[in-house]
Amino acid sequence: PHLLRDRNRDRDRDRDCVFGCTCGDTRSGSYRSAIHLISQALVPPVLKSPRQVFPLRKDIGIFLSVLGNSSFASLLDNQQFVGTILAPTDAAFAALLKQYNYTLEQFIAGSSGVDQLLNLHIFKPVLTLAGLANGLTNITVTEGVVILKANKSSSSGSVKFISQGGSATVVGSDYYINAVGGTGATFIAIDTVLLPLQFDIGSGSGPQAAPTSLTLLLCAVFAVSVLRLFEKL
Repeated sequence: PHLLRDRNRDRDRDRDCVFGCTCGDTRSGSYRSAIHLISQALVPPVLKSPRQVFPLRKDIGIFLSVLGNSSFASLLDNQQFVGTILAPTDAAFAALLKQYNYTLEQFIAGSSGVDQLLNLHIFKPVLTLAGLANGLTNITVTEGVVILKANKSSSSGSVKFISQGGSATVVGSDYYINAVGGTGATFIAIDTVLLPLQFDIGSGSGPQAAPTSLTLLLCAVFAVSVLRLFEKL
């Protein structure tokens, strides 16, 4: 907010505040902010586990279902977890399921795909959006190969996470779980499901493959043969 200490300024633009300083009037096109005095400091909620983040957002329910039905389910109530959780939004999961023609139930049942994604979205170390340096930062490196990196804009401060199979932009602010700084965790919502270089969405739980032309032809021949057999009886 713009503060003015000169009481001799134009009173049409300025006004006195309770502390004797002068504030730009929000009715003026030159000043678009206001100062509000409150009775006490506002303190954000203290989060003790990843599960406590979900009631704070209405757009990550699918991620809760996926996480809760996976081998990572115990993480939801883990108060000692140290690391970072990237949570794709419901719209992000809907786009992924549509791409592979899967339902959520089929995806959850195919554990190989779930594990691949969660291994990419849950990792160490603890990252904070404010603590990321501008530009590219390697996050996850396996045997010299960069699996995940972050790209922070120096102008807007927006952050993208980039995997070998795509990229996602952060949606909103990060959530701190317990004390961040080596003993806590962060929870960050993103607008796309990040994919590894080779992604297997599931094994044996997805839709059946469409029959080939040869299969249809053989079925037709078999049906005709059966009909002719009955005609002779």
